Amino acid sequence: MFSPRQKWLIARARGERVLDIGFVGEHEPNLHMAIRQVNPGAKIIGIDLKRDQLRSLALPGTAVASAMALPFAAGSFDVVVAAEVIEHLSHPWPVFVQASRVLKTGGQLLLTTPSPYDLVRYCRHWLFAPRAFAEHNYRQFLGDSDHRAFSDPLSLCNQLAECDLKVMEMTTKHHHIPILARWVKALRLMDLPFYPFTRWGAYLCLKAVRQ
Repeated sequence: MFSPRQKWLIARARGERVLDIGFVGEHEPNLHMAIRQVNPGAKIIGIDLKRDQLRSLALPGTAVASAMALPFAAGSFDVVVAAEVIEHLSHPWPVFVQASRVLKTGGQLLLTTPSPYDLVRYCRHWLFAPRAFAEHNYRQFLGDSDHRAFSDPLSLCNQLAECDLKVMEMTTKHHHIPILARWVKALRLMDLPFYPFTRWGAYLCLKAVRQ
């Protein structure tokens, strides 16, 4: 079963040449396979730094490569997907530069990343946190141990614009209810696609077009 953010990506990842950046993860190989399935006959390329996992997947068109130095010619792709990638980096700017370079004019960057404005996350770790600067608090805020930083949506818009990537769509997904979600599994995949919940979800979903 795909999460709301994954469904959002799958519905938009259409093109003759698609690059999926950092697709090896706990759930992301399934997302990568779904992108392949909705683009029959297309050239789907996946890159990641996890050499052993790539070898075990044995998928065609996959390679060990860094998102900060993409080994592809300028204007090579119709779509670049970066699902849950930039939060693993202290500075995602080089990824945006590279994505812009390899996209054709009019090509799309599809990006998902945890939102610092998730209502539960914001309240728990900022608004009501007695010591917001305490290590246990900011590590819980960031979640996974290899998360480095979250990007606020408007700063992302500005950074992308400076790379000739114009944001055309931005929303949030995964609206969880504390405590209840522990007991009612359906609430873990809840999607409320209307304001103000489109600003309060746990995951930011963004589509930008190469100018």
